[in-house]
Amino acid sequence: MWYRLAVEENRQRPLYELKVLAMDAEFAVRNLLSKQRNYNPSQLEINRKVKRVLDHMEEKYGGIANIRLYTKKDTLQELVSENVYELLGKNYRTR
Repeated sequence: MWYRLAVEENRQRPLYELKVLAMDAEFAVRNLLSKQRNYNPSQLEINRKVKRVLDHMEEKYGGIANIRLYTKKDTLQELVSENVYELLGKNYRTR
């Protein structure tokens, strides 16, 4: 048990924020792919796009811990969806 206490928590990439962002990004990627008529994407394709979106958001907002500061509501889903459409959606942007 001492080794769990010895490892410091990474405050720039909190695990709970990554999980929430990954779930929201996966939902937004699946939604975008269904609009692009890719109804049955492979899990590998989805995982790669989710990782790409998370890396893009981390670079854009200066870290995973800062992303929540840019939201207007209590949830991150709208912000994540905007970034997914910005990064991956060429013809299906919301206006």
